[in-house]
Amino acid sequence: MIITYLTIGWESHQIKNLYYVYAVVMIISLCILTVTLYHYMKHTIYYLRRNPRLVGDEEQIWDAYQLACGRLLAGFVCYMFIVLHAFFFYIVFRDFRYVREYPRWQNAIKEMVTEDSMTTRSRSKSGQIM
Repeated sequence: MIITYLTIGWESHQIKNLYYVYAVVMIISLCILTVTLYHYMKHTIYYLRRNPRLVGDEEQIWDAYQLACGRLLAGFVCYMFIVLHAFFFYIVFRDFRYVREYPRWQNAIKEMVTEDSMTTRSRSKSGQIM
């Protein structure tokens, strides 16, 4: 609904094109975030599963552990962005459906009002409504 109010005065095909472009950008963004999340998790698992005896002394082990924890945190943040993108995509898609269906709803309401007023007039002429 928010985007609907921002696009008042635009023609219908321009709004549809805007939503299609937004959908493409959102899908590309979700793909990039998913690939980034995959790489974060791959590096995190690699650092956490290493044999500590092969890494070196205790300082290097803690460095590898802290690097893995940082990557894990980055992965969680990336996952949060994926969820937020999906949420925004749902909101925009809901608005797009509203914008697409709004002219039909307006015409249906006008037809219902016209039919109702004609029924009311015919009843008042026949004396059914007092």
